[in-house]
Amino acid sequence: TTAAASASSEVKSSAVAKPVAAAETSRINNLGSGEIEASVTVKPIPNPFKNQVRFLINTPTSGNGSLDIFNIQGQKIKTLYQGYIPAGANFFDLTVPVQRQGDLIYIFTQGNTRLSGKLIQINGNNRN
Repeated sequence: TTAAASASSEVKSSAVAKPVAAAETSRINNLGSGEIEASVTVKPIPNPFKNQVRFLINTPTSGNGSLDIFNIQGQKIKTLYQGYIPAGANFFDLTVPVQRQGDLIYIFTQGNTRLSGKLIQINGNNRN
């Protein structure tokens, strides 16, 4: 618990939602039944990363959501963002000190949608 609390205090973030061109707002999937459904995408850039990563989250609908960061043991170390997320492209920045080495897990939740992935932090001696 102390390690998780320590890690939590080391992670800094800033969240900024920015609109982008309509062509970048969502990926379209053809369901084969004549229906078209827009899907939510989450892309951490870059991954692997040294100490900073930017999340690009595209969502076809507006609504409340959250982006949480966990260590590999499953302990939450940071709620990067929680609140209203407009439809379209949204950016969220995460800074993790180089001294805090280790892979992380992210979970994005909005409505009934829940997406997760792994963040790989590279050694501070490597270039990002």
